[in-house]
Amino acid sequence: MVSLPLTLHNLTPEEVLADVYFRPDFLELHSRPDACDVLDIGAFSHGSAVRAIPGSKLEDLETPHGYGGPSALDISSLKEGIAAWREKQRRAGRVAEFIRLHPFLNAEALDGMVDYLEFNRQTVILDLEQSIDERFKTYSKGTRHALRHAEKNLTIRRLNADEGDILEGLHQATLIRNAVHADLFFPPGYYQTLMAMPWVTCWVAEKENEPVAVAVYFSSTPRLCHYHLAGGIDIARETKANYLLLEYAFRHFTEQGAKWMHLGGGRGQDPQDPLYKFKSKFSKLRASYHTAGMIHDRKQYKALGGDQSPRFLGYRS
Repeated sequence: MVSLPLTLHNLTPEEVLADVYFRPDFLELHSRPDACDVLDIGAFSHGSAVRAIPGSKLEDLETPHGYGGPSALDISSLKEGIAAWREKQRRAGRVAEFIRLHPFLNAEALDGMVDYLEFNRQTVILDLEQSIDERFKTYSKGTRHALRHAEKNLTIRRLNADEGDILEGLHQATLIRNAVHADLFFPPGYYQTLMAMPWVTCWVAEKENEPVAVAVYFSSTPRLCHYHLAGGIDIARETKANYLLLEYAFRHFTEQGAKWMHLGGGRGQDPQDPLYKFKSKFSKLRASYHTAGMIHDRKQYKALGGDQSPRFLGYRS
């Protein structure tokens, strides 16, 4: 019987395992203010944020901001690693774990190794090995017009490591405009710490030397990069700054030899979500995003009402 591949889209397990979402410094930063638990045994790596369960003295686990999941170089290492991880969590007395699977991991390979596995939504990926001319042909007339408009009105420069305050101000302007719940704001000091990370690249769009929009990208392995977050003031929409920031990143990472830019999905599962539709303007290629879960203490999970909820870790709501 031929085993399923562990990774997708022509990336090797070694390349995916080296991706930013599996790095200890990424996990630690994005677990804050909570602790992070990691198991890294060479051919296997997995990490999760440790969350207190409201109304109890118990804990469960959750993939920090972004994607993750158990990643390994081969199927035997994956099985052994998950078994070791489960045992570690049982000893720590943790109840269960919610996982946002990296879209370049093959979710089917985890079937039978986790207690819950479900397709969530499609995410957008862009082939950076396609020439600029070929890519432009796939853009709509409106997208090409937006890029020309932005190029006439804006300049782009790389944000320096000590300019986290610019990133913070422009990103939070977008969160406030979209009436995002306060719990979804990053903790104090996040942006400044993020800017110091070696796997972060941030560009700012300026109009007459005034910052109007920013975009942050991650890359820690040569062939894969990620669109992390963006933000801007109202004039960013008028000047089409987000279009130009993306195009600038596409060209930069192409020059660096990357194969894929992962743009991510929308704010929810609706295929008509405006953010998803915006990202879809740049590519018709997709990567499937799945969620997964492991129950480490079935007795406590049942006692908390986990068996009665249609959602995994539904006792939290």
